[in-house]
This record gives sequence, C-alpha cells and structure tokens, in this order.
Amino acid sequence: RGFTESLGLILRPEPMTCPFPHTSRDKVWLCVGFVAGLGLMALRGSTGANSGATCAPSNQEAVRHLVLLRPKSDTPKTTVEEFLAAAAQLPRKIPGILSYEVGRDLGLPAPGLNAEIAITGNFESESAYSAYAKHPEHVAAVGIIKPFLAENGGRTATQIRSKI
Repeated sequence: RGFTESLGLILRPEPMTCPFPHTSRDKVWLCVGFVAGLGLMALRGSTGANSGATCAPSNQEAVRHLVLLRPKSDTPKTTVEEFLAAAAQLPRKIPGILSYEVGRDLGLPAPGLNAEIAITGNFESESAYSAYAKHPEHVAAVGIIKPFLAENGGRTATQIRSKI
C-alpha cells in the first residue's frame, strides 16, 4: 500500500456523472479524504445542500426561491413530516433545480417566533422556476401542507437573482 492509501486518502480524478437525473449532463470531479477519522468530501464545480441536488458551476447566475411556512399549532406532526419528505424529493423529480434545501426551524433565539419550515432553492432560470411552480410533484407536495398553514402569515415567499 502507498502512503496516501495508508492515510485513507482516495483521489478519483476521472469525471463522474452527477447522480441526479436532470443534471446527468454535468460532470463533477470527486475527491474524498479521511483526515483524523473524519470523512471530508469536496465536489469541484458543485456545492452541498442538505436535501437536494447540486451540480451547478460556481458563480453561475440563478433564480433563488425562498419560502417560510407556518403551520397551525394543531397541525399533526405526521403531516409536517410527510411534507418535508415530499419536498426533499423534488430536486430528483423536477428538472432545472440546481440546489434545494428544506428544513425545520432550530428555535433560535426564541422558539415560536420564527417560521417552522424554510425552503430555499436555486433554479437554472426564471423558466425553470416557473416550470417547478406548476410541476405536478411540487403541486402535490404543497397540497400536503397548504390546508394546515396559518391563515395570516402561513406562507411567505420571494424569488431573487443570485450567484451560486
């Protein structure tokens, strides 16, 4: 075994196809290393998201979609979990999504003052965002949580231009 193998360093300089179907044309380079027992992964030309697809080159212009949701206090936890799971799958089902994150509020600094759910997504273009908004998978995911949103301020959203 070589020195780098002894350290657990694995370099794969060959191009890899992005694992997400809608971005299979994109090539990424993978370098995985294990340093002091911690796994580190870097994808050149892409960034990480906790629940979505990312294979966009850095400094690419995108349309960023930001959403804050406040379900009513009596919303069943199973409904929220079902929505989160459905939303997390959207990047794998809808073309044009560069990155997508769905998460629950951490309750910082004061629980109850913030929205409970946040979503942020980066899209290739305005037309990609428009297609996402109308896509049957997105409409179905929204349909899970929409009846349970607070009447005033249950949903807040905006779209901005962004560099990713």
